[in-house]
Order: sequence, then structure tokens, then C-alpha cells
Amino acid sequence: NESYMGGGILNHSTLDLIGVGVTGNSTTDAGGGIANWSVVNLTNSYVGDNSGAWGGGIATFGGTLWLDASTVANNTSVNDAGGIFIRDDAIRIDPAYRKPRRVRERAGNVAGDSEA
Repeated sequence: NESYMGGGILNHSTLDLIGVGVTGNSTTDAGGGIANWSVVNLTNSYVGDNSGAWGGGIATFGGTLWLDASTVANNTSVNDAGGIFIRDDAIRIDPAYRKPRRVRERAGNVAGDSEA
């Protein structure tokens, strides 16, 4: 899939993804795999092989992103955050799955931006 924003998923609500793969998407702007303005809960899911200008895997704006036993890998970004781009948001990662991993994202793995 290809779109202006949120190549795979454009979310403005509460979205629960369980055992899902978000792969092979692209966008000319933010969130190659997922662009989020609300709440995304990823459980046992994979976000990979996506591309975008910011947040090749996931871009989240003013919402919450929860990662539980999920992987964000092999995404690319032209600008910031091959994996996850965070702007004015909260990101929570289940502590049981916070393990060092090799970064395989172009333009870094996670980038944040906040407007005061």
C-alpha cells in the first residue's frame, strides 16, 4: 500500500492489533506502516519492511503507543526514525520485552519531537 500518510493504517481511534503483521507499506509523509493520532496497542505483532519520510514503521502524534511482545524492524525513513517517530506522545514498552536489539532501521530507530 502507498499513501500520503499512514501507508498501512491511519488511526484516529483506539486500535488493538493482536498477532498482526503490518508490512510492505509506504508513505510520502509520516507513518509508513502506521500513523497514529489516538491509541494503538500492539500485542504479539510485527511492523516491518515499511518506509516513510518520518517514522518508517510507526509515527505517532499526540496519542499513545503500547508495545507488548511486538517487533518494529527493517523499516526505512528519509528523515528521522526508521522505526518509530514520536511527537508529543507517550510510548510504553512492556518491561519483559525491553531487551537490547540490533538497530536495523535507516535513519535510526526511535526519534522524538515535542512542541512546547
